[in-house]
Amino acid sequence: MPNQMLAPEDLQRLGMKENKGILSSRAEASLQLAYRGAHCLAFYEGDSFGVGVYVTCNERGIAEGPLMTVYVRMLAHQSPHLYFDNKRNNRRFRRNFPEKINKALLVPCEGYISDRYDLYAPAGYALDALVIGAPDVLDAFDRLNLGGDIEVLGDQLYLLFPSPISLKDRLEEIIKNGAELAREVDDNLSRYQDDRRLSFGQPVGYAGRRLIRK
Repeated sequence: MPNQMLAPEDLQRLGMKENKGILSSRAEASLQLAYRGAHCLAFYEGDSFGVGVYVTCNERGIAEGPLMTVYVRMLAHQSPHLYFDNKRNNRRFRRNFPEKINKALLVPCEGYISDRYDLYAPAGYALDALVIGAPDVLDAFDRLNLGGDIEVLGDQLYLLFPSPISLKDRLEEIIKNGAELAREVDDNLSRYQDDRRLSFGQPVGYAGRRLIRK
């Protein structure tokens, strides 16, 4: 099994600490979209970003399935809920993942992106998803995802890895790529306006805040 636990010296070098705080709670809540019963084994937090190791548990609380790794980074701007399902990491145990989201929320994409990803957005937000996911952002997603899914939820960006990875070997690269992904998304979000917003304090309309389960 890949080394998922980090030594204090590794954390210190990366400016992180082991902590299950607000970022950990947000990451675990986000995971419920794709994996029910996700349980956090460890969470390492830095300045406005963090990474957690999770396992799914059945209704009896018994762990099942492989370990998952989730990177979360705070964004400067709010976004509708978007999920980029990386087809290349789909495995047998999660091949029915798209069925957990209403298929009407699948956004048609053109070119190579449609061959590699399924993009989901809330009902009525397909055009918004394509505006936020402009070609430069999609190119960055494809270049920087490191084999994970990408989720944008409010002011949070996630990289989700459904198979075990070695954090000791890969965390520095995940942090670097996650920061670059966040810059690309924030750049587009800085110019995005949701006409359905309730106020400037709530820049995304109610319908755009969460994907709907089937």
